[in-house]
Amino acid sequence: MKKYLPKTVFHVLLVLLVGVLSACNDDKDDNNPSASTLSGTAAVGAAMSGTVTAVGANGNTESITLAADGTFTINSSSLNFPVLVKADNGAGTVLYSWALSRNQKANITPLTTLALVLSGLPDNLDNLFSNWAGSASAMDAGNMTEAQAIVNANLQ
Repeated sequence: MKKYLPKTVFHVLLVLLVGVLSACNDDKDDNNPSASTLSGTAAVGAAMSGTVTAVGANGNTESITLAADGTFTINSSSLNFPVLVKADNGAGTVLYSWALSRNQKANITPLTTLALVLSGLPDNLDNLFSNWAGSASAMDAGNMTEAQAIVNANLQ
């Protein structure tokens, strides 16, 4: 059984890597409220339960309970982008992700959380989330892509 452990670890990391890459989308700058959803999956290998809250660059928030499979779709019509997204299972696991534009997938995983820490934004993500309206302008697509590349390189 020991010889299969590396494959299992590899597969778990591969699934998480897909989540990180899925959080990246095209660079459309779309603050059009008519296209009003933000969706994704919150997972730690297995689907998370709990709530997802998104905070917009304007300080507005929207929350929703995660579906049993960890998926969510948030009405983002009141949010200005970029958006910071937080999944909280209510038992101590809190993960973060982001969306640069409307209708982008914002999967939430340990790797998206790590990418945020490596992005050059303040690394206290709880404070960053609470003060997103004052910090959102610092989020840069290039920095986020670079942070994702660092996470991905460390998985190879």
